[in-house]
Amino acid sequence: MSFFPFSNFELKATKSILPNAFTISNTLRFGHRMEYFMEAALRANDFRILAKNLQIIAKKKTLGELDFILETPDNFHIHVEMVYKFYLYDPDRKGSWIEKLVGPNLKDHLSFKLQKLKEHQFPMLQQEETLKLLEQLNIRTNAITQQLFFKAQLFVPVSTRIIDLDKELIAGNFYKQHELALLNQTTYRFYIPEKQDWVCEPYNDAYTLNFDSFYATAQQLLEQQRSFMFWCFTSKKIEKHFACWW
Repeated sequence: MSFFPFSNFELKATKSILPNAFTISNTLRFGHRMEYFMEAALRANDFRILAKNLQIIAKKKTLGELDFILETPDNFHIHVEMVYKFYLYDPDRKGSWIEKLVGPNLKDHLSFKLQKLKEHQFPMLQQEETLKLLEQLNIRTNAITQQLFFKAQLFVPVSTRIIDLDKELIAGNFYKQHELALLNQTTYRFYIPEKQDWVCEPYNDAYTLNFDSFYATAQQLLEQQRSFMFWCFTSKKIEKHFACWW
């Protein structure tokens, strides 16, 4: 997926990228967890990590941070910003398809994220404080290219046919509170993963709930304005969906 004006950063798929002793804290927030996996993938692809989560500070104020400064196997330097998001496609919103993609709890919008990258994250590389810091780290500042590593899972409304999105981009559906009754099938089972596991592919040995237990939990979460991901186990497959409060 390419977003103007950003150049894509590509990683080759590898069968095994995690070292045998790889561990990660359960308390680490989702974005930083993804950066840990990104770091392992970079090393598996022979990139040298020159800096990671590099904080830029001016006059005791944090301006932001750069995700990765890398050296390629060919000795080129790249500034890479990493984004991993979950977006719900809201057809009732005005604008292009990009402007219709919102976070599960409406705290994030793809258009806002792209604007922040364009106007803040990438230009930060040219800040005087950034250039000084990179020079202190012996990183060449006159030949750094900038690229975006963007990954997302997209979910579309269960009750609306979407024609302006490639089906291959769609990970599942999202259900509004009143639509959850559509899942009331005696053979269906449900599992609500923690946010840290949203990125995972569903697996068969999860502890599942029947519809009544799932629905009761869903009502509690949605009344607290907490959208959530759930896995639906049918007789033929496991589906990944969202339930949203709005």
